[in-house]
Amino acid sequence: MIHTRRNADPLDAQSGFETYIANWLRGLDSEIAFWRTLFATGYPDHECLRPEARTGYDFRYPELPPLVCPEGGTLQVLDVGSGPVCTLGTRSAAPWTIELSACDPLAPVYNAILDRHGFETQVRGRFALGEHLDAFYEPGRFHIVHMCNALDHAFDPLAVLASMLRVCRAGGVVYLQHNENEAQFQGYEGLHQWNICAEDGELVFWSRAERFNLTRMLSGAAEVSCTRTPVPGGRVVVAATIRKLAEAELPARTAAADYEAVFKLLCCLLSPECRAVAAGSPAFAAIREAARPRPLHAAWKRSGRGAKRLLLRIAKPGAKP
Repeated sequence: MIHTRRNADPLDAQSGFETYIANWLRGLDSEIAFWRTLFATGYPDHECLRPEARTGYDFRYPELPPLVCPEGGTLQVLDVGSGPVCTLGTRSAAPWTIELSACDPLAPVYNAILDRHGFETQVRGRFALGEHLDAFYEPGRFHIVHMCNALDHAFDPLAVLASMLRVCRAGGVVYLQHNENEAQFQGYEGLHQWNICAEDGELVFWSRAERFNLTRMLSGAAEVSCTRTPVPGGRVVVAATIRKLAEAELPARTAAADYEAVFKLLCCLLSPECRAVAAGSPAFAAIREAARPRPLHAAWKRSGRGAKRLLLRIAKPGAKP
């Protein structure tokens, strides 16, 4: 059995969806506060504040370019959920050249923080929602699509992975690197709602309600290899290399209308310049109506005051956190 449910999926119920989105919105308070404090205090040992963050890192995974393009050339690479500073790296040994793009649903907030502190980077993130990458990037564009410690933040990791595979070209690689079972470790606080692990060499996503074996689900459409590496502090890092062979279909966990509403809400609150993208989606109504569907309206009412206040301020042109 590929997909098993330990109990009823809370997202199947309208109230469950409200709770899930409310938890995600509330988590924005702590996420944004962390980065604001980090850049304000200038913590020197953090990866995002090292000199290489401004001048350029070496490409983090030198084993990947030969895998996706043995003859060399220019590789299109996308870092999904990049955070304020993309540290994936642009410098690669010949005969490969890296053209790096980065995206994050909180990119407008992060970029405002960087601007406030005069922090310049080689690659700035742009707004995009993991579940809707193909609204911002053409299908099959990238040789390598990367995500590190961000999938546990997703509304729906299956939808994010399906979206990453859509913008990856055949023969290319989706590469995931995550702390093992991070949501469980964090007590399902804030944005941490999903776990990633490797079981008998197979890639598994799981939450308190559901469990998905991605190695088996992608059989025939992708080759999946998975490793576990112990790191200091008693934790384990799970790395998954997913080589795309053909177009893959993964089951939708929630109604498309739910994602559409979330997508429009984020475009409205976080990235005014992206409203045109949302406007091009089917059944798009006036942007101010995005928060009116009952699940989102209820979730928004229950979210933290700090998140509401900051997001509404960010939505105004020229605003800074």
